[in-house]
Amino acid sequence: MNERKPLKSSGIRSTASRAEQESGSEREERGSAARVVQRLREGGSTALSSGEVLTLQRTLGNRSAGRLLSSSSAARPDAPIQAMGEEGPSGYSWLRPKAKHDIEDSPSFSWREKRSLHEVLKGDRDVRNAVSGTIFGSPPSKVERTLEKRYPKGPLLSHAEWNAIKAISKSLPGMQWLEAAGLLTVTQAKTYLQKGDFRRYNQLPGPTKLVLASYYDQHREFPVIGSPPPPPYSVYLSATNQTDRIDELTGEQWAQTLMRGEWTPEAQYAVQAGAVVNPKNRDQALNGAQVLGRHQQATQVLRNVFYLLHSQLELYAGKKNQGQYQLHTGNVAKVLSHGGRVNIRIPALGDSKENPHALMEWLGITHEAGELDSHDAVFSRLAGTHHVRIGDNKAGQSGSFKETGGMMAAINAKLHFDHLMGMNLAVGGLGKKDFNGDVILPDGAHGHMFIGFREPTLKRDGVLQIGIETTEPGGFSTVGYIHNWRSSEKTANPVSSVGGLKKDKVGDGSKNARTIDLAKVGEGDWKKRLDEIRSHFEGKLSAAQDEQAQKEVFKELTGPSISLKK
Repeated sequence: MNERKPLKSSGIRSTASRAEQESGSEREERGSAARVVQRLREGGSTALSSGEVLTLQRTLGNRSAGRLLSSSSAARPDAPIQAMGEEGPSGYSWLRPKAKHDIEDSPSFSWREKRSLHEVLKGDRDVRNAVSGTIFGSPPSKVERTLEKRYPKGPLLSHAEWNAIKAISKSLPGMQWLEAAGLLTVTQAKTYLQKGDFRRYNQLPGPTKLVLASYYDQHREFPVIGSPPPPPYSVYLSATNQTDRIDELTGEQWAQTLMRGEWTPEAQYAVQAGAVVNPKNRDQALNGAQVLGRHQQATQVLRNVFYLLHSQLELYAGKKNQGQYQLHTGNVAKVLSHGGRVNIRIPALGDSKENPHALMEWLGITHEAGELDSHDAVFSRLAGTHHVRIGDNKAGQSGSFKETGGMMAAINAKLHFDHLMGMNLAVGGLGKKDFNGDVILPDGAHGHMFIGFREPTLKRDGVLQIGIETTEPGGFSTVGYIHNWRSSEKTANPVSSVGGLKKDKVGDGSKNARTIDLAKVGEGDWKKRLDEIRSHFEGKLSAAQDEQAQKEVFKELTGPSISLKK
């Protein structure tokens, strides 16, 4: 008689094998830290890399690492970690040493184990009654495939499906069945949300994330929103079509970002600890003056982008409307809150003396002759999966203008010598805390602006593409998202930095959906009109006497276009 293989122990994405794997990783890191400590004690003068500093911080703790490094000649001059020996602010936490780069494997169940678990549940009369009429009467593999398709668009779990999970989770085999289907028990979901650690959220199975979003729908226990909303709450709002609440929350996050935030003790301490690295040299940490200078420039560029959105923002109305474009009458912030890009069409040059970089200079992205300075917040990117095909203007008619995406877009961007740039933001407000409790910094993890530019010529229009991404390429992520050359719209984090979902983008069609044609702005003098819009808002900001007055200005800036009032 064949002996049945023992079932696996249950847990919230935490099995014995995973714990063993984690402890092995910890042992390896402790060994690395020991070797670094030995180097320091032997009086080594070779500067430590930022990775070695992080290893010491994670293994020894911030203060102990600070004391050790403050007396060492190997401390990096470009990362002033001496301050690490000082007392840190209360509740101090920053992302970089906690970011999850590796993909965590979910517990795997063999086909035999899943079948065995399902047979056990079928023998439980109470469970049979509870799952009757729901997908949960199917084997765990089918349940997982079905629910995977419902994240993040919905529908969320129904009341009957929620009760089925409760019934299934009353026994150990039931809890194992849920785990085999990529699901959590209600108690596990509550524990996860209360803990408030979403640093691996993007790597969780779709059914798990569906349960987390459904918890809000079933229990009405909502988070207190001050920082960017936690991802499961954003999914809940989107899946239940709470558009007004989404616009309110995303607008608040943009306002906090545009106000520049505060240089809090937590932010200062984190930067001194090496929390913000130079995107052009990831072994180099930026000091406080560098971080503040770049942050000020980045915020002004972002404000200028919002001023631009108030000019002539149009949305593609779709083929059913004869492919027409219509003025966007909603909040301008909405076009940046849900992923995707805004494509700004730049008119062809009138003569050879006209400046092809005029728009870039107006935005504050580049300087004279389209150059970037080494100290700028804007930096060159090696690649981007975004491109616009532009045809030559002929016989007084504008050429074709079509956005493309994916790997071919990345190749075409190189072939057409597109200028690909990026700029790190502090979305949610510098110095405030994100949904993980980490201090918000312009560290590449709290929002990143993609900038794609091709100069206009005498024969052809140019283009500027602007899009807000959750992380810089190759950078850290607040949810464990890996942003690399394989990234695309399909693989991207579905929740934006301000809490909007990609599925709620405005504009029909996946490409060319959001456009500004500068030829239509200011009756041909687009720069004059943009100057008027900027003066309108900058004047109000200068007159604002307190923070509340500033918030009112930014509420107008993120709201409907002032050009619609003309």
